[in-house]
Amino acid sequence: MIDDTKPPATKKPRRTSSVAKIKGEPVTEAQGSKVKVRPVINAIAILRYMTSVTKPVTVSIVAKELKLNVSTCFYIMRTLVDERIIKFDKDTRTYSIGVGLFDLSQAALAEGGTIPVIRPIMEAMARKYSVTITVWRQVDENHLMLVALADSEANMRIHMNIGQRVPLFVGAVGRLMAVHSGLDEAEMKRRFLEVRWQKPLRFETFLSQAKKAKREGWAIDDGYLSKGTTTVSVPVIAHEDHMHLACSATMFTGQHDITELTRIAQDLIHMASSLSEALSGG
Repeated sequence: MIDDTKPPATKKPRRTSSVAKIKGEPVTEAQGSKVKVRPVINAIAILRYMTSVTKPVTVSIVAKELKLNVSTCFYIMRTLVDERIIKFDKDTRTYSIGVGLFDLSQAALAEGGTIPVIRPIMEAMARKYSVTITVWRQVDENHLMLVALADSEANMRIHMNIGQRVPLFVGAVGRLMAVHSGLDEAEMKRRFLEVRWQKPLRFETFLSQAKKAKREGWAIDDGYLSKGTTTVSVPVIAHEDHMHLACSATMFTGQHDITELTRIAQDLIHMASSLSEALSGG
């Protein structure tokens, strides 16, 4: 059994003049005209793996899954612990994502400092309508991530966690992403089927609602994604009809009638416009 609190015993690596090595592995490798630093590549692979698992893991598991030298994996992970990027549980001898990773990600998630521009609007809307105001960002071709949130002051409210990831076509935001994606219907249907809808929803209905959302400038999910909740979303269009951000208001179903939902949508459109201007330098 590997002791995750101590470095595994390894033979002292022999130095070579052609390629520098750490713990017997190359530090750099040439790939075309680029030189990649192997320890950095390994560290990124470890972080990507750890953000994909749902429970703490040991060094040996990480090394096995990523096909890394156990000693190399240990030293990288202990360095990440020292920097608070991941954390170590002495009782279970396991590792999990640490708060330092979220600290590092805040600037990127906040679109280089533009999200704070709309925070007063978010907080005012959350108080005015007793809803949860969120900003979602597309982080890859398959996922959205929650990058900003303002809770209401109501005793009962809907709360979400900054950094949470969801499939691209989720809820009201997903309808907007669908019609701004440029994907054909076959690919849109595949993405649609990846979402776990709590209320039955046919793809044809989803697509019709998505097209209506593009015409009207806002989308709604009335309990399809999560029973008992309603979400209104608007796109943030930065340039050339490109959408990778969305602003949303989430509330309990029945909390607001259609007239009030329309008002919320119009306020969200104003907020999205402010964010779009900030992103484009306006």
